[in-house]
Amino acid sequence: MALAWLAQEQGEYARARALCEESLTTHRESRNKRGLAYALSELTEILLAAQSDQGAVHALLEESLTSSREIGD
Repeated sequence: MALAWLAQEQGEYARARALCEESLTTHRESRNKRGLAYALSELTEILLAAQSDQGAVHALLEESLTSSREIGD
């Protein structure tokens, strides 16, 4: 996630998205809800900053919110 954040800060949105999606896969496979919630939130920030795939933003935020609530965050 740190690499995804750094790539986003450098304007490398495609790389940031790929890194973030890799993190999502890892968190889903390990059932890490805190990591999943954070990765989903980060992915929405990347999509908003890149002004791409805006249709996915709402669904990703909803999933992030659900994961956050499940862990009491």
